[in-house]
Amino acid sequence: MKLELQPRARQTLADRLFAAGVEFPCGGELACGGCKVRVLEGEVPVTATMREALSEEEIRKGWRLACYASAAGRVVVEVEQWSLRVLGDDASVPIEPRAGRGAAIDLGTTTLVVQVVDLSSGEVLRVETELNPQARFGADVMSRLQHELRRPGEMGRLIREALGRLLGGEPLREVLVAGNTAMHHLFCGLDVAPLTHAPFLSPTLSACRFEAAGLGWPGPVEFLPCLG
Repeated sequence: MKLELQPRARQTLADRLFAAGVEFPCGGELACGGCKVRVLEGEVPVTATMREALSEEEIRKGWRLACYASAAGRVVVEVEQWSLRVLGDDASVPIEPRAGRGAAIDLGTTTLVVQVVDLSSGEVLRVETELNPQARFGADVMSRLQHELRRPGEMGRLIREALGRLLGGEPLREVLVAGNTAMHHLFCGLDVAPLTHAPFLSPTLSACRFEAAGLGWPGPVEFLPCLG
Protein backbone atom coordinates (compact mmCIF):
# COMPACT_ATOMS: atom_id res chain seq x y z
CA MET A 1 0.00 0.00 0.00
CA LYS A 2 1.29 3.48 -0.87
CA LEU A 3 0.75 6.60 1.24
CA GLU A 4 1.41 10.24 0.38
CA LEU A 5 2.19 12.26 3.51
CA GLN A 6 2.89 15.88 4.29
CA PRO A 7 4.08 16.38 7.88
CA ARG A 8 2.16 19.15 9.65
CA ALA A 9 3.41 21.64 12.20
CA ARG A 10 4.34 19.95 15.50
CA GLN A 11 3.95 16.50 13.92
CA THR A 12 6.70 14.07 12.98
CA LEU A 13 6.45 11.71 10.04
CA ALA A 14 6.03 8.93 12.60
CA ASP A 15 2.91 10.71 13.89
CA ARG A 16 1.43 10.91 10.39
CA LEU A 17 2.23 7.27 9.64
CA PHE A 18 0.57 6.15 12.85
CA ALA A 19 -2.52 8.27 12.13
CA ALA A 20 -2.71 6.59 8.71
CA GLY A 21 -2.86 3.14 10.34
CA VAL A 22 0.80 2.05 10.46
CA GLU A 23 1.42 0.05 13.65
CA PHE A 24 4.56 0.19 15.76
CA PRO A 25 4.70 -3.44 16.97
CA CYS A 26 7.44 -3.04 19.59
CA GLY A 27 6.49 0.49 20.60
CA GLY A 28 9.67 2.01 19.22
CA GLU A 29 11.94 -0.22 21.32
CA LEU A 30 13.86 -1.48 18.27
CA ALA A 31 12.89 -5.06 19.06
CA CYS A 32 11.39 -6.18 15.75
CA GLY A 33 11.74 -3.81 12.78
CA GLY A 34 8.09 -4.54 12.02
CA CYS A 35 7.19 -0.94 11.19
CA LYS A 36 9.27 -0.74 8.02
CA VAL A 37 8.24 1.64 5.24
CA ARG A 38 9.99 2.19 1.90
CA VAL A 39 10.52 5.74 0.69
CA LEU A 40 9.40 6.14 -2.95
CA GLU A 41 9.49 9.95 -3.14
CA GLY A 42 10.97 12.56 -0.83
CA GLU A 43 13.67 12.36 1.84
CA VAL A 44 13.58 10.47 5.14
CA PRO A 45 16.99 10.66 6.85
CA VAL A 46 18.66 7.45 8.01
CA THR A 47 19.33 7.49 11.75
CA ALA A 48 21.82 5.48 13.80
CA THR A 49 18.87 3.62 15.29
CA MET A 50 17.69 2.56 11.83
CA ARG A 51 21.16 1.24 11.02
CA GLU A 52 20.93 -1.07 14.03
CA ALA A 53 17.71 -2.66 12.76
CA LEU A 54 18.09 -2.56 8.97
CA SER A 55 20.71 -3.99 6.65
CA GLU A 56 22.74 -1.76 4.35
CA GLU A 57 20.89 -3.28 1.39
CA GLU A 58 17.51 -2.43 2.94
CA ILE A 59 18.60 1.13 3.59
CA ARG A 60 19.95 1.44 0.04
CA LYS A 61 16.58 0.28 -1.32
CA GLY A 62 14.81 3.02 0.65
CA TRP A 63 13.54 1.13 3.70
CA ARG A 64 13.21 3.09 6.95
CA LEU A 65 11.71 2.48 10.40
CA ALA A 66 8.40 4.31 10.72
CA CYS A 67 8.76 4.76 14.50
CA TYR A 68 11.95 6.81 13.99
CA ALA A 69 10.99 8.54 10.73
CA SER A 70 11.10 12.28 10.16
CA ALA A 71 10.80 14.42 7.04
CA ALA A 72 10.84 18.13 6.27
CA GLY A 73 8.49 17.89 3.30
CA ARG A 74 6.20 15.70 1.21
CA VAL A 75 7.01 12.01 1.00
CA VAL A 76 5.44 8.97 -0.63
CA VAL A 77 6.05 5.68 1.15
CA GLU A 78 5.20 2.04 0.63
CA VAL A 79 3.93 0.38 3.82
CA GLU A 80 4.98 -3.22 4.35
CA GLN A 81 2.33 -4.05 6.95
CA TRP A 82 -1.03 -5.60 6.21
CA SER A 83 -3.83 -3.12 6.89
CA LEU A 84 -6.51 -4.64 9.12
CA ARG A 85 -10.20 -4.16 8.42
CA VAL A 86 -12.08 -3.14 11.55
CA LEU A 87 -15.19 -5.30 11.97
CA GLY A 88 -18.40 -3.78 13.27
CA ASP A 89 -21.96 -5.03 13.80
CA ASP A 90 -25.20 -3.10 13.30
CA ALA A 91 -27.58 -5.91 14.33
CA SER A 92 -30.22 -4.89 16.88
CA VAL A 93 -29.24 -5.29 20.54
CA PRO A 94 -31.50 -7.24 22.97
CA ILE A 95 -32.48 -4.79 25.73
CA GLU A 96 -35.12 -3.92 28.32
CA PRO A 97 -36.86 -0.98 26.60
CA ARG A 98 -36.45 2.44 28.20
CA ALA A 99 -36.07 6.01 27.08
CA GLY A 100 -32.91 7.52 25.72
CA ARG A 101 -29.80 6.36 23.95
CA GLY A 102 -26.78 4.41 25.12
CA ALA A 103 -23.52 3.11 23.74
CA ALA A 104 -21.62 -0.18 23.76
CA ILE A 105 -17.84 -0.18 23.27
CA ASP A 106 -15.55 -3.05 22.30
CA LEU A 107 -12.13 -1.89 23.49
CA GLY A 108 -9.81 -4.24 21.64
CA THR A 109 -6.05 -4.43 21.76
CA THR A 110 -5.90 -3.58 18.05
CA THR A 111 -9.24 -1.99 17.19
CA LEU A 112 -12.04 0.06 18.76
CA VAL A 113 -15.75 -0.31 17.93
CA VAL A 114 -18.47 1.99 19.29
CA GLN A 115 -22.20 1.33 18.82
CA VAL A 116 -24.74 4.01 19.68
CA VAL A 117 -28.05 2.30 20.49
CA ASP A 118 -31.69 3.44 20.75
CA LEU A 119 -32.62 2.09 24.19
CA SER A 120 -36.33 2.03 23.36
CA SER A 121 -35.92 -0.44 20.48
CA GLY A 122 -32.39 -1.87 20.57
CA GLU A 123 -31.71 -0.43 17.10
CA VAL A 124 -28.05 0.41 16.44
CA LEU A 125 -28.10 4.01 15.23
CA ARG A 126 -24.41 4.47 14.52
CA VAL A 127 -21.21 2.41 14.43
CA GLU A 128 -17.78 4.06 14.71
CA THR A 129 -14.44 2.26 14.38
CA GLU A 130 -10.80 3.18 14.79
CA LEU A 131 -7.41 1.63 15.44
CA ASN A 132 -6.39 1.55 19.11
CA PRO A 133 -3.99 4.50 19.51
CA GLN A 134 -2.03 2.58 22.16
CA ALA A 135 -0.58 0.50 19.31
CA ARG A 136 2.16 3.02 18.69
CA PHE A 137 3.64 1.91 22.03
CA GLY A 138 3.51 -1.77 21.09
CA ALA A 139 1.22 -4.13 19.18
CA ASP A 140 1.18 -6.59 22.10
CA VAL A 141 -0.19 -5.90 25.56
CA MET A 142 3.07 -6.67 27.37
CA SER A 143 4.87 -3.85 25.55
CA ARG A 144 2.08 -1.48 26.51
CA LEU A 145 2.09 -2.58 30.14
CA GLN A 146 5.84 -1.95 30.33
CA HIS A 147 5.29 1.53 28.87
CA GLU A 148 2.57 2.13 31.48
CA LEU A 149 5.01 1.27 34.25
CA ARG A 150 7.44 3.86 32.88
CA ARG A 151 4.82 6.55 32.23
CA PRO A 152 1.76 5.87 34.40
CA GLY A 153 -1.56 7.14 33.09
CA GLU A 154 -0.53 7.89 29.50
CA MET A 155 -2.16 4.77 28.02
CA GLY A 156 -5.44 5.39 29.82
CA ARG A 157 -5.55 9.02 28.70
CA LEU A 158 -4.94 8.05 25.07
CA ILE A 159 -7.72 5.48 24.95
CA ARG A 160 -10.26 7.59 26.84
CA GLU A 161 -9.68 10.53 24.51
CA ALA A 162 -10.00 8.33 21.40
CA LEU A 163 -13.23 6.70 22.58
CA GLY A 164 -14.64 10.05 23.65
CA ARG A 165 -14.18 11.35 20.09
CA LEU A 166 -15.94 8.30 18.65
CA LEU A 167 -18.90 8.75 21.02
CA GLY A 168 -19.44 12.36 19.98
CA GLY A 169 -21.38 14.90 22.04
CA GLU A 170 -24.91 13.48 21.94
CA PRO A 171 -26.27 12.85 25.50
CA LEU A 172 -26.24 9.17 26.45
CA ARG A 173 -28.01 7.45 29.32
CA GLU A 174 -25.24 4.90 29.79
CA VAL A 175 -22.04 3.68 28.17
CA LEU A 176 -20.86 0.07 28.61
CA VAL A 177 -17.24 -0.85 27.85
CA ALA A 178 -15.79 -4.36 27.49
CA GLY A 179 -12.18 -5.39 26.98
CA ASN A 180 -9.50 -7.80 28.11
CA THR A 181 -7.81 -7.51 31.51
CA ALA A 182 -4.97 -5.30 30.25
CA MET A 183 -7.38 -2.91 28.50
CA HIS A 184 -9.57 -2.88 31.63
CA HIS A 185 -6.66 -1.89 33.87
CA LEU A 186 -5.24 0.73 31.49
CA PHE A 187 -8.63 2.38 30.92
CA CYS A 188 -9.55 2.38 34.60
CA GLY A 189 -6.17 3.61 35.84
CA LEU A 190 -5.48 0.47 37.89
CA ASP A 191 -2.08 -0.89 38.88
CA VAL A 192 -0.81 -2.99 35.96
CA ALA A 193 2.28 -4.37 37.75
CA PRO A 194 0.58 -7.70 38.69
CA LEU A 195 -0.09 -8.32 34.98
CA THR A 196 3.59 -8.03 34.01
CA HIS A 197 5.00 -11.04 35.85
CA ALA A 198 4.00 -14.56 36.86
CA PRO A 199 1.45 -15.65 37.95
CA PHE A 200 -0.17 -12.70 36.05
CA LEU A 201 -3.02 -12.31 38.54
CA SER A 202 -4.62 -9.03 39.54
CA PRO A 203 -6.65 -8.44 42.70
CA THR A 204 -8.85 -5.93 40.82
CA LEU A 205 -11.08 -7.58 38.22
CA SER A 206 -14.42 -6.03 39.15
CA ALA A 207 -16.49 -3.49 37.22
CA CYS A 208 -15.42 0.16 37.33
CA ARG A 209 -17.87 3.07 37.13
CA PHE A 210 -17.17 6.65 36.07
CA GLU A 211 -19.35 9.74 36.01
CA ALA A 212 -19.63 11.53 32.67
CA ALA A 213 -17.98 14.68 33.98
CA GLY A 214 -14.94 12.75 35.17
CA LEU A 215 -14.13 11.52 31.66
CA GLY A 216 -15.60 14.36 29.64
CA TRP A 217 -17.91 11.84 27.94
CA PRO A 218 -21.62 12.35 27.08
CA GLY A 219 -22.87 9.83 29.66
CA PRO A 220 -21.92 7.73 32.72
CA VAL A 221 -19.61 4.80 32.02
CA GLU A 222 -19.27 1.26 33.33
CA PHE A 223 -16.31 -0.91 32.35
CA LEU A 224 -17.64 -4.45 32.70
CA PRO A 225 -15.80 -6.87 35.04
CA CYS A 226 -13.03 -9.10 33.73
CA LEU A 227 -13.87 -12.77 33.15
CA GLY A 228 -10.51 -13.81 34.52
